[in-house]
This record gives sequence, structure tokens and C-alpha cells, in this order.
Amino acid sequence: MKPGLWLEVGAAIPRELDWLADGERERLAAMRFPRRRHDFRRGRWAVKRALARALALPETRESLAQLEVRADGRGAPFACLRGERLPCDLSLSHRAGAALCAVAPAGTRIGCDVEWVEPRSRAFARHFLAANDRRWLDSLPEPSRAEAANLLWSARESAVKAFGTGLDVDVRTLEVRVTEDRTRFDVRALRTGQALHGRWGRHRGWLWTVASPRPLGVLEPASLRDGDSEVHGWQSAAHGSRSANATVSVG
Repeated sequence: MKPGLWLEVGAAIPRELDWLADGERERLAAMRFPRRRHDFRRGRWAVKRALARALALPETRESLAQLEVRADGRGAPFACLRGERLPCDLSLSHRAGAALCAVAPAGTRIGCDVEWVEPRSRAFARHFLAANDRRWLDSLPEPSRAEAANLLWSARESAVKAFGTGLDVDVRTLEVRVTEDRTRFDVRALRTGQALHGRWGRHRGWLWTVASPRPLGVLEPASLRDGDSEVHGWQSAAHGSRSANATVSVG
């Protein structure tokens, strides 16, 4: 399995729930708030289709129902096929009508995040960004700061997923360095010295990031239409090697 990233925008999620596993339907039924139920369905639809593409499985509802996304003791997602845990790492994010999913071989420790680019206040920067990050942000022209601030935040979201800490960590102790070509970033944990490598990109009003301790190489896009939704895929040929275009199938 190659590391892959899939972004779905405006996906038409089936109203019927026959594509969810029994355990997923039970968790959905226990959710009180419509927004939480909608986000759950959107995320599961994206991750199941990403897994089907990565594993070359059919994308029929019957086939998707055999895939189940569960959470471990820390809340990190993992995937099962017919009840057996799959040898892969998962990360999932959704924001403002978009869902992002990263799939990689087991042990990759991958994290991803998608954000809607919006203005971030100086108070936000003080509360959530490291001192060097704030200095870099202040050095940028005003029109570039909204994108940069969201990038710094999104990189942190991806990093805490890849580190496996969640937001229990003080994110101000994570330092993000964006490369000059503005396609990559590195994250360093100031207290432990742990490091991650990341990639990021834009799609219309959204910004996405993905991070892992292993270099991800160049993630080249392949886009397609699936009914009314857009599916954008990025896939690496191998960790740290030259990349190949993603092969994505729908139907």
C-alpha cells in the first residue's frame, strides 16, 4: 500500500445507512446532535471510499459495509475488514463541507487535517503558536497571513495525530518551519526533539496538511468527478522517492 491522501468536496452521502457496519450504525444512533451525526457520516463515507481505493476493493455499499472504522483508547481511528484489523494507518478530518482522509501502511504514523482558510486573530496566534511561528507570521505581507496562520494551525492538527498525543499536548511547544518552496513543512516538538515531515496544499477555500515521521515524497494530484462531488487524490510511489500520479477509481 502506498501512502495516499483523499479530499472529498460536496460528497452526496447516501441517506440509507446500509453502507455502514453494524457498530457504526450503533454509534451514529447514539449521537444526539444533527451536526455531529452529519460529520460522522461524512467522515465515514470519505474514509471507507479512501480505503476501498487504497486496497483495490469494490466501492459498492455492500463492500463498504464490510469495512469498519473504530477508535482505539486514545480516540485514533483504525480500520477493520470483516472484523479483522487492517495493516494500515488512518487519519481523518472534516471541515466546512470537505472531508480529508490519509491512508498509509501500518507504522507510518500519519496525520492529516483540512481547514477553511479564514482570518486568525493575534490572540489566536498567542494562544496556539510558538514564538518563532509568530515571528514568521508577522514578517509576511498582510494578504498572506490568513493562509499562513491556518497553515501553522493545520500543521499542528496533523502533527498531534501523527505523534499520537491528540490536543492533550501544549501546541505552543510545537514549532513549524515552512520550506521556501511553500509546499512542505517540518514540525519539531521543542520539549522532546521529535520531528515530523509534512506536505500541504490548497483547494479553493480549503487548506490541507499531512504529516509523518517518514518523508512523504512529492504527492502529485489526480482529480475526478463523482456525481456532484469532487474527489482529489494524492499518492506517493514510496516514502521519500519519486512519486507517481494516484490511481483512483469510482463506481
